[in-house]
Amino acid sequence: MEHIKVIKERNIKINSIDIIMGYKEDMHEVIIILDDIISLLESTDKKFQPYANQYKYFRNECGCAENEEEANNVRREILRTYSQGMGSFNDLALCTEDGHLLSEHKRFYRLKTKLFETLRDQL
Repeated sequence: MEHIKVIKERNIKINSIDIIMGYKEDMHEVIIILDDIISLLESTDKKFQPYANQYKYFRNECGCAENEEEANNVRREILRTYSQGMGSFNDLALCTEDGHLLSEHKRFYRLKTKLFETLRDQL
């Protein structure tokens, strides 16, 4: 009987490790996308720097999440930037002052979409 108890306890520990590694791997995926977005925003016009700074903050928060609940809070916080009405991250277009899209806009749009879908799927 004691042998069965030990095996069950080991399974619990293994499952806990799997859960911990799962959320960290998920957050790592988000961090990679955030790094790409930050790099793209910083390589364009200075007017996009506030967005880059906001996403640097989110990137830091992703790295600091110590459990699944904290990770989910960060995910929700990032997702809220997509639905803040006019002027939200979802509305952001990389364009010149006269409204012409920058060549980087298509990549930026793909990254924004990928980030949204990844976060949504992880919740």
